[in-house]
Amino acid sequence: MKLILQYTKYILFVLPFAFTLTSCEIINPSEEIPFYLRIDSISFIDSTKSPACPAKKGSQNIQDAWVFVDGILVGNFELPAEFPVLAKAGAHTVRVSPGVVVNTLSDDRRIYPFFNSYPLAIDVELGKTYTIKPQCADDPVSIKYPSEGSGQFPEGFEGIGTIFRYTPNSKVDSILRTSNSDLVFDGNFSMLMEMNSADDYMEFETVKEYTLPSNTRPVYLEFNYRTDVSLNIGFYATNNNTNEVSDVNFITLLPTNDSWKKVYLSFGSILNRYSNSKYRFYFKARHDSGRTTSKVLLDNVRLIYK
Repeated sequence: MKLILQYTKYILFVLPFAFTLTSCEIINPSEEIPFYLRIDSISFIDSTKSPACPAKKGSQNIQDAWVFVDGILVGNFELPAEFPVLAKAGAHTVRVSPGVVVNTLSDDRRIYPFFNSYPLAIDVELGKTYTIKPQCADDPVSIKYPSEGSGQFPEGFEGIGTIFRYTPNSKVDSILRTSNSDLVFDGNFSMLMEMNSADDYMEFETVKEYTLPSNTRPVYLEFNYRTDVSLNIGFYATNNNTNEVSDVNFITLLPTNDSWKKVYLSFGSILNRYSNSKYRFYFKARHDSGRTTSKVLLDNVRLIYK
């Protein structure tokens, strides 16, 4: 009788642990083994040159990789990045779309709709890391220029004349094409507007008014810039029926501390508020009194839509 009681106590003692172990296996099933992708950067190929070649460093500002595996979005990754992918071993198709920060807002990150994506076929073993080096270029099918801008874009300030003019409000009354190698971003020339204590306000605008879609289609103004002062950018919308002009101050870019930056400004949504209009874009700035001169430089300006 004592022996039976001892066995009974043993069984009652072991059963809860056995149940616990079984439950753990149910709650925590064996984990799947991923493979890993590593992307350090996405290089941009300048297809306007013959032969096509890597673009000047800084001419684009591709910060993210939007990664699709077998047509399914894995995620958006700020570069450089290494990340797991859950999939079976074997052949897969990978597509990497370049992403940019829009309107200088770090939380507004999008696939840039005017660049093509990078396709790749890959045969993977689970647990391994694969480093890929995507390249992209302009997608000529996606890029459209306003009809009034035929032959104007991109504006690299290499030829005689420019798409800009100073306004009657501007105290700076000249737009310069500088060839100073310390100031030029790309090519032989960049645009320069220079202020001082006497000429302490600059305002310049596009010479032409442009017809653009106003149905929330992607519309971007992109350019490289270097500025000593805050730079206000906006547009005048002239209604086609009433000729009423609306002044829309869109964004203020901060000083760049003697360095060049690239910006992608998205106007698609705001243009929808001013439909049936033509648009003239402007740049405004005031002199920094703590400086002898204040410079604003531009290069590679493009107004494009899809």
